[in-house]
Amino acid sequence: MEELGAHLDAQNIERLSKLMIERYGRSQILMVTLKDTTVAKATQIFGIYPKSGQSQIVHYKNPENVPLAQIKTSQ
Repeated sequence: MEELGAHLDAQNIERLSKLMIERYGRSQILMVTLKDTTVAKATQIFGIYPKSGQSQIVHYKNPENVPLAQIKTSQ
């Protein structure tokens, strides 16, 4: 899902996040988002950014152990 909550306000982003967590079951969901509140609920985070003309990838398996500010500045 790409930018699923891009046009939602904070209250509806929270409702969407809760709904996805309740209903995902054993499924895996890949979501592209720039919303900090959505990223904070993820069980894994992949970040892709350009560096010297090439894509760089960062991956956090347990993001609850990593401050969100560190994830945002790891570029």
